[in-house]
Amino acid sequence: MYGYSNHARDNATIKEVPSKEIYKNYFEVDFLAETKQYYETEAQNLIRGVTCSEYIKQAEKRLNEEKDRLGFYLDSSTEQPLISVFISAYIIQNCKALVEMENTGLLFLLQEEKYDEIKRMYKLFISSNESFELFLKSITAFINKNLETLVSEEENKKDALKTVENIIEFHSKVMRILKSALDVDTKQQRHFHKIVKDTFEFWLNKNQSLSFNLNQYIDYCLRTSFISKSEVEIDQGLNKIIEIFKFLNNKDLFEKFYKNFLSNRLLHDKSLSEDYEKSMIEKLRKECGPFYTSKLEIMFKDITISKQTMSDFLTWYVTKQEKTSTPLDIDIRILTQGSWPISEITSCTLPQEVKPFITQYSMFYLKNNMGKNITWATNYGTAQVRANYAEKKKEFVMTTHQMCVAVLFNEKTKFSVDEIQRMTQIPFDELKICIEAMLAIKLFINESNGTDITNRDVIAYNPDFTHKSYKIKVPEKRKKGIDKNVEETLVQSVQLERKHAVEAAIVRIMKSRRLMEHTQLVEEVIKYSSINQFTPDVPFIKQVIENLISREYLDRSADNRNVYVYLS
Repeated sequence: MYGYSNHARDNATIKEVPSKEIYKNYFEVDFLAETKQYYETEAQNLIRGVTCSEYIKQAEKRLNEEKDRLGFYLDSSTEQPLISVFISAYIIQNCKALVEMENTGLLFLLQEEKYDEIKRMYKLFISSNESFELFLKSITAFINKNLETLVSEEENKKDALKTVENIIEFHSKVMRILKSALDVDTKQQRHFHKIVKDTFEFWLNKNQSLSFNLNQYIDYCLRTSFISKSEVEIDQGLNKIIEIFKFLNNKDLFEKFYKNFLSNRLLHDKSLSEDYEKSMIEKLRKECGPFYTSKLEIMFKDITISKQTMSDFLTWYVTKQEKTSTPLDIDIRILTQGSWPISEITSCTLPQEVKPFITQYSMFYLKNNMGKNITWATNYGTAQVRANYAEKKKEFVMTTHQMCVAVLFNEKTKFSVDEIQRMTQIPFDELKICIEAMLAIKLFINESNGTDITNRDVIAYNPDFTHKSYKIKVPEKRKKGIDKNVEETLVQSVQLERKHAVEAAIVRIMKSRRLMEHTQLVEEVIKYSSINQFTPDVPFIKQVIENLISREYLDRSADNRNVYVYLS
């Protein structure tokens, strides 16, 4: 459509002007300027007296009104500049204030999980790069602030289990926000998930204690916490644990801790359910592959085979002895060497009440498993011992070594420590721990009254022992410092294994490449190390390289000190 003027000068026709140009030059420019001024004034007045949610609702309302008017009164070409003017006046100029608004801003909405308000805010903020960038930064700041508090040393010292529980709950909260409020655009979802991944990985790997604490939490769940939960709730709980596990860079260290906790649950029948245990291992297997869980699965297989072997032995024993039952209620576990976290193995001379039974079991097992040997790890065993006192009977739950000491007092009422050691063959350091534990509950008395037990001390039976409970657990003390430093000991073990793994990776890479620049070698080593479920830092890799150079596996190039040469 075109417009014409009838005005003429010197009989010359005025040049034709397109109506769209008139629309833009004489209407749209002024219209947009006045619209901008109007909304800037309204926005400034509004933001002083309303909450963030109220402001966003008003902005949403105004934006919809403008879109409606566009269809009735304005050319479609005005839509984009008009929306831009509105977003600039209402959102971009006030986005920082909206985010930081005390007790109502975006950080507050995130903390309180106000899904509808967050979604409204997101839809408005995504209209410009500036406001959306601030939106992303705010979500990052929200996650960082919470995680910094949760993983602080103070929180861990208060209650490590509660800290892990809070981290799991916070991650669930963040994922609920992403799903309920920000599940709008697939492209933008990648931004949010990357923020979650990067922030959680950063804070959860600040120190190595989370691997230990997360295992403590899993142990607590599989021992007691899941007892009142349904199958669905338990599966959900394990999935939440796996979500946190995914963020750990030191999965090799986690596996070491997991094996120790699992060993304790299996050997002492402390697990609520074998199915829950297997479900957790299957989830770890899906995440890290079959090699990662191979030893854990062998541990379960050992327990299953041990139970069947024990059943077969008891049937054989009763038949052979022509008795209706065994003289002792005993359970023996056969463990595959190398698959269980058993470092120190000590044996002792077992009491006459037990020794014949153990001898028979050894004969039975070796006869049915040709080519195998048995090493008795009595320092990992437990026993239940009944005692008859003048007034009441008591039952003690103790270690096998403590049991070996206790039953000696059926023969006489006092022994020197030296005599006890000769009769039990328990190493002195271990024996000292056993005796100290029983002295602590006054099961026996040290007649020498020494502060530190020596082999000359005399330990006497206490006929006046009393306790309010019928069943009493004797403290299972360990060598001084061992319990306290279990985490540190395993960390050192893993560090050594990592050193060997990185050394092997470097030699393997350099053997095939022969010549390689430092940065390239570091990148390749990090890729190789992911197979072993850990990410070595650059200083650690550099330290291993220097060690290999000193041992003449590698050398620096004479032409470029930043290039390594493999020495065959």
